[in-house]
Amino acid sequence: MRQSIKNFFSKNWPIIVLLTLALVTRFWNLGAPAEVVFDEVHFGKFVSAYFTGEYYFDIHPPLGKLLIAAFAGLFGFEAGFDFDHIGEALDQKTLFILRFLPAFFGALLTVVIYKLILVLGFSRRAAFFAGFLTVFDNALLVESKFIFTDLFFLVFGFLGLCFIIHAERTETRKNIFLIIAGICFGLSLSVKWTSLAFLAIALAAAIFGFFKKHHLKDLLWRSSILIAAAGFVYVSVFAIHFKLLPKPGAGSAFMSQVFQDELIANRDKSLPAARLSFWEKFIELNKVMYKSSAGLTATHPDGSFWYEWPLMKKPVYYWVKSVPPKTATIYLIGNPVIWWLVLGGVGVSIFIIILTRKLRRRLTPLIYLFLFSYLINLLPFIFVKRVAFLYHYLPSLIFGILILALLMEKFVLTNFSKSHRIAYALLLFAVVIGFLILAPITYGLPVEQGIHDLYQRFIGFLH
Repeated sequence: MRQSIKNFFSKNWPIIVLLTLALVTRFWNLGAPAEVVFDEVHFGKFVSAYFTGEYYFDIHPPLGKLLIAAFAGLFGFEAGFDFDHIGEALDQKTLFILRFLPAFFGALLTVVIYKLILVLGFSRRAAFFAGFLTVFDNALLVESKFIFTDLFFLVFGFLGLCFIIHAERTETRKNIFLIIAGICFGLSLSVKWTSLAFLAIALAAAIFGFFKKHHLKDLLWRSSILIAAAGFVYVSVFAIHFKLLPKPGAGSAFMSQVFQDELIANRDKSLPAARLSFWEKFIELNKVMYKSSAGLTATHPDGSFWYEWPLMKKPVYYWVKSVPPKTATIYLIGNPVIWWLVLGGVGVSIFIIILTRKLRRRLTPLIYLFLFSYLINLLPFIFVKRVAFLYHYLPSLIFGILILALLMEKFVLTNFSKSHRIAYALLLFAVVIGFLILAPITYGLPVEQGIHDLYQRFIGFLH
């Protein structure tokens, strides 16, 4: 028994270490600040609506809010907080419950990235490297610590890619893995439409034969399974959404008069009203979501453009609390060591592909898929004119981390000499230092005015 445990830890120590670090960083002081932070103003209202049954409207699909509400309901959450403004005080227990699932998915993302690197055929050192960077990126941590939904679609999207690769490497359970992958993509799409990029990546991988060549008939079959499974999940999520929101609410005004009349009739059974079918409501809501998203004209001082994100321009101001002589702030800001390494890795990869045939031979075709994935996640924001923020770069950032892992595998880990081991360790150490330097404005820790001023100068430099 003791030997079995020893063998288990010997085989799985990298993922045990990564998961422990991820859980500690995500759940430490999760109930603090005990105040509403940034878009918790919106997501708190949306989650609460599932407990009151009052209809709300959001430009994004409902799954992320549904998941948080379902988990909160298990632990006795009851609506009663208005989430009126940033800085509104709430009790720590309530916030811990509402923030728990995003934090858990934030930790789970590390495991998924580690596993993805392994199923791609890379070494455990490369997988540990990618997972380590995922743990210690400050931006990913901030998005994990509050009532936000980005971590849901990231986990489901990358998990779908894992199952796509499993499907490529087996014959006996290929269709099962394809169905599971489609379900994952459907779950991701049910959180944010931008996750369509994951489905596009999976189809591109099959079309261009990154894992194996496919005949046209096989490609059509695979595509049909993925799209059908994803579509079924997406539609099912809206069925649950409508079921839980039968009454008129703050979001009613976005919908047609017939839609509103049905909600009013649901509240007052004595009133007659025309009944819309599920499909009519589904189509109407998705049209309104699209039009509202495309038609957003509001600006924001921390809004930024896609070409600014790789340089980590314009960190987003989330929260502030000043109790002299100390001030606590939270910014959505990445770990500079990681973000600038990713930018360098993308640049180096493009340079190698275009200009150095000898080095290009050392890379695998996966570098093309990773670069395609990095760029396609930026594509929607090149053409969409509405305000965007630094956190929209996170999917591309993770694919950039995969690019770094590939470069590490091919140019450092294949000949892991003493100098390479030192460089590997120093790089991981630099990542931790970068994380710790920015930890106070990641966790919202009170700091003396002089230190606060230094952070403000750094933020000003990035702006």
